[in-house]
Amino acid sequence: MQFAKRLLMGLNAALLLAVFLNVVAPKAVHAVVATLVQVANTSANPVPTLEEEAQSGFMVSGTCTFGGTDISAQLCGVDSIYAVPAGRTAVLESFSGLCSTDSGTALIEFDLALTAPGGTSVMQRIPPVSATPYNSTITQEAALNLKSYAYGGVSGSPISFTGFANADQDARAGCGFTMTGHLE
Repeated sequence: MQFAKRLLMGLNAALLLAVFLNVVAPKAVHAVVATLVQVANTSANPVPTLEEEAQSGFMVSGTCTFGGTDISAQLCGVDSIYAVPAGRTAVLESFSGLCSTDSGTALIEFDLALTAPGGTSVMQRIPPVSATPYNSTITQEAALNLKSYAYGGVSGSPISFTGFANADQDARAGCGFTMTGHLE
């Protein structure tokens, strides 16, 4: 009991001294505390940081269906899967897509329509890499790591997706896709 009483008195005295020093000499106390928690950025002990790319990253996904009686029966598209903000450049890093088409037909390509730096319209073509028959459909897919740039311009600009088939498709046929990147 005597030991606990002395321990509490000692702790109270240390706390009272710390409060007194903080009131009397706050700059000195803060300087001592700052040196105790100073972070050193050395090659052996680097400070973890987050790249600006990671802070402005984006991932967008979308779906569409084929259908119609004219050329649109061969197209599956989304007009604006991502809007590049005004004055910024989107760096497209990866694309993956999967389309299900009617049996006996093929997907020609996946296209990303965008505005390149300088204001010119560009079509980023991505050919399908595999085709797998399933019941009365064919599943075709593509995956690509890429480095493509889309410019937002003065008022922003959209990135659009289109899947092209080589023949008219049933309205049940469609595509799903994902695109990732970051803003600069």
